[in-house]
Amino acid sequence: MLGTISDGDIRRGLLKGLTLSSPITEIIHRNPLVVPPEMDRELVKQLMIANKIQQIPVVGEDRQVVDFTFGTKSRHRSCAESDGDHGRRNWNPITAAHEKCPKPLLPIAGKPMLEHIIERAKQEGFNTFLLAIHYPGSHD
Repeated sequence: MLGTISDGDIRRGLLKGLTLSSPITEIIHRNPLVVPPEMDRELVKQLMIANKIQQIPVVGEDRQVVDFTFGTKSRHRSCAESDGDHGRRNWNPITAAHEKCPKPLLPIAGKPMLEHIIERAKQEGFNTFLLAIHYPGSHD
């Protein structure tokens, strides 16, 4: 695993003035929080709550992603509440106009944001992608 990047990272970058042609290296997390497969699930959830994250990669000794852990109490919120803004989606004009659309699919320059992310990553040499799709959240 080289790092992580989320649609939220892209949105925050755009709001800070990055463009769709800015290098992905400006927002990728090279040393993200990860957990080993043998870590107790409750401890993983506590780490996620403490770090205010909704998912965490599970990696083996070789740094290969073997799974993702999802879940905190907030994972079952509605689409309009499922972001780090604690349900205040309407503060942002990009997301307010598309309240029922999952954020990775928001149209930016005529294409879904996720398509831009993958195309840009391919241009920078990435060729393997793991998409953690958890919309809307499922129950354990």
